[in-house]
Amino acid sequence: MLRSFLAASLMLGAVTSASAAPAHAPAEPPRVASNPSMTVFPAVIAIEKSALQVRRDEEADRAKAVSDDKASDYSRWAMYGTCAAAVIAALQAGFFFWQLRLMRRTADDAADAARAARVSADVARDTFTKLERPWIFLEGVRMEWRDRQRPRVPNNFYVSLKFKNNGRTPALINRLDCRLVKTDELPEVPDYTRCDALFVVPAKLAADCDFETNQIGPKPGEDVEMTIYGRLTYTDMVGTEHHTGFAMNMSPWMPASSTNANRAYDSHD
Repeated sequence: MLRSFLAASLMLGAVTSASAAPAHAPAEPPRVASNPSMTVFPAVIAIEKSALQVRRDEEADRAKAVSDDKASDYSRWAMYGTCAAAVIAALQAGFFFWQLRLMRRTADDAADAARAARVSADVARDTFTKLERPWIFLEGVRMEWRDRQRPRVPNNFYVSLKFKNNGRTPALINRLDCRLVKTDELPEVPDYTRCDALFVVPAKLAADCDFETNQIGPKPGEDVEMTIYGRLTYTDMVGTEHHTGFAMNMSPWMPASSTNANRAYDSHD
């Protein structure tokens, strides 16, 4: 009986202490009664919120929902912006490579045009050089008897050379190298260093004009065919040197000549 009374008193005291303590106070651990065989537990009491607190909680929830929606919209638009930037970057890369290809094609076209222009300029220069330059040719060989009273003596003649400028510009004549040799002793390859014939030539020759050298001749009496060969050296107005080579066979018995068969002597540059 006494033990039951003590237990009821302790429970009443615990309930009174719990109602008097603050709502946020931590729960006390179970207390052990003086009687070791009895355990006392604190009571759990539900606390009801006020209307103001409920309204504040609702406003906080709505604000959080709005904030979450805005964050979601921002993330979505950020994703859209990233995708658009990636597409623009891809388009820019494609446009860059397209421009690079056009630039390379333009450079190739420009190089081709430059090569064509260079070739055209070379052709024009060569054409001008070949057309607007002096061209001196051997027009003929004039042969005359030395002594008409002795017509039956072989190689009894004099010979002179006639040249003409068939070009369009004047020529400056540098020298005329000539030599008289027996036809069968004519070298296969022209050698103008051994030329010893003395010819008088003018210093210059205008376009479409000609000149004739002085006369020279072989020693009369030897019945052999003679050949006169040589090379005329002249310069055009821009300083380029040109040459005219020739070799003419002469009959020992009559004043007649013909071109030697060796084409190495017939040259023009």
